[in-house]
Amino acid sequence: MKLINNNSLNIIVNRSSVCLGDDCLDHRKKYKLSKDATYIDLFNLIKEDKYLPNISGNNVVWVLKNSEYPCIFSYLTFDDKLIKNIEEESLTLICKNDKNLTFEYFCNKERWKEYMNS
Repeated sequence: MKLINNNSLNIIVNRSSVCLGDDCLDHRKKYKLSKDATYIDLFNLIKEDKYLPNISGNNVVWVLKNSEYPCIFSYLTFDDKLIKNIEEESLTLICKNDKNLTFEYFCNKERWKEYMNS
């Protein structure tokens, strides 16, 4: 995994709330990665960090996005499956104008499909 060095990239990650009590918390977290890190490296760090809440029941979907990309990738939690939506993997290029990334929560695959088709 490509982590901190002298040429680091600071990324701010945020996420949607998953329930009423969850929306009163600040979910922003700063991750420091190397300039050559990919979004896969970030995702592996987020999984290791247990940043995304564990939701039982439905196969919830998290979509990573920023102001330039409405979907960088989708993560189906129950299936533990990552679906890439863009070819570019370099975080430096993906985040060249916006270092803020957000995980949007979808409570099931149907709502996620509606979002992806809109």
